[in-house]
Amino acid sequence: VPGRIGRACEDASAAHPHGDAVAVADGLGSVSRAAEASSRAVELALGPVREVLQAGLPPSLLPHWFASLWRAEIGEDPQLATTLLFAVRCPGYLVAARVGDGMALLLGPDGASRMPDGRGAWGNETAALPHDRLEMVIAPLDTNVLLATDGIADDLVPGREVQLLKQLTDAHADLGGAAL
Repeated sequence: VPGRIGRACEDASAAHPHGDAVAVADGLGSVSRAAEASSRAVELALGPVREVLQAGLPPSLLPHWFASLWRAEIGEDPQLATTLLFAVRCPGYLVAARVGDGMALLLGPDGASRMPDGRGAWGNETAALPHDRLEMVIAPLDTNVLLATDGIADDLVPGREVQLLKQLTDAHADLGGAAL
């Protein structure tokens, strides 16, 4: 997909076929292997990360475990840099996690909340894999989640994101359970 300046799109997204995990990633445009990085990050989130969380890995261990997984599978190549946001339904709770910018909006029984923006202290600084760690939240199992890379999130109508998530949830209510 051509980008705004003619470059290929460096975003990747996918949902697990069972509907219990979703991930989006945005390869950093300043690196040569951004598209590969984002694709591999999504694959890891929907594969090994989903499996260990559902098998009972305590969420508090996830940031360290994921950093080790990234180093083992991808390495420390600075040309493989990407942001990553994902959500996984586990037995009894939901884990939403991110590295970098983008939007992670959660809508649960107690209302809506947003994970803090992952942008750096400087306007053009973005936290990213392989060097930055996951931030995460644990939410009730019936929480709905909207994940978006910064390119999509920046185009949403400010203040209407919760309404969008409610509309998406209502539109997919026939799937059973809360929507990811």
